[in-house]
Amino acid sequence: MLVKLRPFVRQFLEEANTMFDLYVYTMGTRDYAAEVVKILDPENKYFTSKVISREDCTQSGVKALDIVPGSKACTIILDDTISVWTQEDRENIIEIWKYNFFASSSPGSYSSCKTLTQKRTDEREADGTLASILSVLKDAYWEFLLMDDEQSGLKPDFRRILKEMRNEILRGCLVAFTGVPPRRGWISLWQVAEQLGAKCNTVVDSSATHVLAVHCSPSVAEWALENGKLLVHVNWLESARFLWRRPREEEYLLPTRS
Repeated sequence: MLVKLRPFVRQFLEEANTMFDLYVYTMGTRDYAAEVVKILDPENKYFTSKVISREDCTQSGVKALDIVPGSKACTIILDDTISVWTQEDRENIIEIWKYNFFASSSPGSYSSCKTLTQKRTDEREADGTLASILSVLKDAYWEFLLMDDEQSGLKPDFRRILKEMRNEILRGCLVAFTGVPPRRGWISLWQVAEQLGAKCNTVVDSSATHVLAVHCSPSVAEWALENGKLLVHVNWLESARFLWRRPREEEYLLPTRS
């Protein structure tokens, strides 16, 4: 088995462990899980016996929180595949960007079919996926503690906290979709944008703050340039989804002149 540790994973585990009880939950076998945990946690500081494999699952082919100790309101799931979880547990999920390092990995973004190995690069430690998600966990953790205050009148619940945090990421953005082929799943992208707090439209007009496309017509590009609108690739939205912050538009701009 060939394993590449994701950048920042050591610090991520160390800091996350101060806030949460950490569990490994995999649809792999118990033997597979044990081998991976040896690599992730060689000193047995974080997971100890808190490892759940497919042999432990109560439902065939699907993950569920029913075998995880503790209240669902107090649980956060980190996973790169939402569809493997029961519908009722998906509110607990922070979806992680797939780490496609080796050439055998399946591509997981709109930007390229190349893996990180093929592109001769890797995620950055300082602001890559795990660093970004650690920041989200810290914010959610402190918000949870604030809610655990009798004067607030609210019961602490990570599901509500994550939903509210997600809804703030693109608040104030009005996104117009154009030049997104059906195979790109623009309806799904629309849903993602709304979950992140943006408003969406298929009409490109003066109300739009962002025009999202894979490619666009010269007329739309010219209009965006003349009206000072941000013409960005759909990867801008994808990055917002996985990094839980509004990405810098300058890094995703589509050309406005041929």
